[in-house]
Amino acid sequence: MYDVLIIGCGVVGAAVAYYLSKYELSVCVCERYNDVANGCTKANTAILHAGFDCPVGSMEAKMNIRGIELAKEICEKLDVERISMPTFIIAYDNPHELNYIEELYRRGVANGVEGVRIVDHDEALRLEPALNPEIKAALYAPGSGIINPWEYCIAMAETAVRNGTEIKLDCEVKAIEKIKDHFVVKTTMSTYEAKYVINAGGGWS
Repeated sequence: MYDVLIIGCGVVGAAVAYYLSKYELSVCVCERYNDVANGCTKANTAILHAGFDCPVGSMEAKMNIRGIELAKEICEKLDVERISMPTFIIAYDNPHELNYIEELYRRGVANGVEGVRIVDHDEALRLEPALNPEIKAALYAPGSGIINPWEYCIAMAETAVRNGTEIKLDCEVKAIEKIKDHFVVKTTMSTYEAKYVINAGGGWS
């Protein structure tokens, strides 16, 4: 019996396995595809969002801010490419657009987004000369960036495996049954038992 069984080895499942592998636990990851990072992870934008557009005080906002910090730390430790790339949300001479970036600014400040501010036409073009010169102002958030989602996921999964985690590929979960103090997980490969199950099955979770 495993201590923890994780469903899915995209970026979330790999991250959970990576952290759990630091402890004396038996961990198994069941991935439905023939490799890791083959679901939602391979189809995302690769952007580490700054956190200014999340609802104020929400779990999403808290995890967004913390996630950026952890992503930077993990990329440095595991030698994964990460590029710092500030975000610009631009507004032209349109009251609706100007009001929108002001609202995003207020959200960003309330959520604790570091360095977020509204810049005028001249400063925006100084920071990013390729912007449309007809802009009126822009929301500027320096904390965002991009990563390689495949490298990120693979690096965490490989580290987890080196630390003793088992990753079973081509292993789609078909049913889960709770029996007293543990779970029975039926897959296309076999049936496994675990004290805890974490569902990180991407769009299916």
